[in-house]
Amino acid sequence: MIQPLPGLLAAVDPFLSGLLASPAARRRIAERAASLPPIWSQSCIECRLTAQAEDRCDLLFCASRQDGGQRALAARLRSGRPIPELGRAHRFWEAWADPESEIGRSVPVVWLEIDDTPDDRAPDPFVFMTLDPTYGSAASASAGLSPERARALAEEGLRLMLDDAPDRAALELFERCARLLPEGGYMLHLTTMPQRGSRDLRVSAAMFVHQISSWLGAIGWPGDARTLSLLLDLLGLPKGLVAVHFEIGDAVRPTVALDFRPRARPDESPVWRALLDCLVELGVCDRARGQAALDWAGTQLVDLPEAAWSMRVQRELMFKLRVQPDGSLEVKAYLGIFSSYAVF
Repeated sequence: MIQPLPGLLAAVDPFLSGLLASPAARRRIAERAASLPPIWSQSCIECRLTAQAEDRCDLLFCASRQDGGQRALAARLRSGRPIPELGRAHRFWEAWADPESEIGRSVPVVWLEIDDTPDDRAPDPFVFMTLDPTYGSAASASAGLSPERARALAEEGLRLMLDDAPDRAALELFERCARLLPEGGYMLHLTTMPQRGSRDLRVSAAMFVHQISSWLGAIGWPGDARTLSLLLDLLGLPKGLVAVHFEIGDAVRPTVALDFRPRARPDESPVWRALLDCLVELGVCDRARGQAALDWAGTQLVDLPEAAWSMRVQRELMFKLRVQPDGSLEVKAYLGIFSSYAVF
């Protein structure tokens, strides 16, 4: 379903701790969500967890072909009204809105990320395109795209995002990384962030935890192996595949990040508390902020004037653990907002 963002964010606001988002940050969240076209089926608030963290909360919004986001965007574009809130990648969005285009046919889900700008400058968002043809569907697993097909789709998407030809060396390296994926692994997401001063590619791949270290070695990841080993120990052995986020330009960059997303909520599983204790001990997470993130998770029923029926809102939680270029560890919390009509 398409989320009624302003009302939905107001409904979950009591569960967003002031330790994670100040009144000024909450105001920016509300204003930016209200300015967007109504095409989104999921949303997420990205929070910093150190005691000295900046007062900023980046925002992510998901538009899904299956949930009607593609049709809603196409209708908005036909109205002729400009949508500056979608940022510089407007050619990508125009292509995705066309179900007959290569991007419209092949990309089921697109994420928009808006970096917070505490000085109230207008944000310049960027897009993540999914490379998984089953993403967001009822399919239980994905075989992924072939390396050649993944590269071709990546090249077309990047050309539209950049309004320019993407770097050929980076594309060749992307294809090499795809060819070296372990059994069952596949490419998941792709973006580039010229807004942050770089045309490097940020790529997400899915694989099992026990495959990560050897695959990173195979692609020539030059990052800190000891911190990676620590990160893998923290992650444990979750069921299913894990998202691995990495960056490539003319070479593989030394950063890598992994998602910590157990299926059980923090109040249902001790693994969340155990991870928080470890992160606090390592000095990369403030305990009060980390606990505030854990307290976010839950379910609520919401009645909004703009919704036809009552809505069941799931407040989900994910931690992203990141190995920095200097070998340090960073952790962020992602507060997800998923909604559906509560018909039963």
